[in-house]
Amino acid sequence: MSHTSMTNDHPLNPFDNLSAEEIRLASSIIRKAHGSIGYIFSSISLKEPPKDIMLSYLGWENASNTPSIIDREALVILVDRPSGLVHEVMINLSKQSIIQWKKLHKVQPTLHPDEMMEAEEMILQDPGVIDQCKQLGIDDMKTVFADTWGIGWQDTIKNRRLIQAFLYIRTCPGDNQYAHPLDFVPIYGKW
Repeated sequence: MSHTSMTNDHPLNPFDNLSAEEIRLASSIIRKAHGSIGYIFSSISLKEPPKDIMLSYLGWENASNTPSIIDREALVILVDRPSGLVHEVMINLSKQSIIQWKKLHKVQPTLHPDEMMEAEEMILQDPGVIDQCKQLGIDDMKTVFADTWGIGWQDTIKNRRLIQAFLYIRTCPGDNQYAHPLDFVPIYGKW
């Protein structure tokens, strides 16, 4: 991988955000190393170089071997779907290699939009939710909307990322769905 951006021919500054190409490269390195596990890529961001290396690179310290290029590195936060565990992965993009792979315990990143959409879909199809709606006189589930919010990580419920849904109904197509909240809050947890 070159140290220039795809759109310009200028060298990347070590503090430049990751390009789309670098983000794709980071995810492909992980998939090649552990392709069979269904990871949720929570974030892929620049791992900034250490201060002493940057000071030398910028010529602010008298160093005998001032680096002319600093390797680009990425910090990747993953959640593996089978276990729900979080992984912190450091990748050297310049060398296309994994520097470090750590499993983190008792921590969780923010919920991914895909998880929220999955929770909304599953909640609205749940027989218990459908039954509760019928008890409220709602027969058409297409009029019910779920606004999902993360609850967090619960040690008491092993390996579950929990999502709650505030439910609303639209009484007509142009209605404000938030005007008619339902009086129960389902909770969804997976893996």
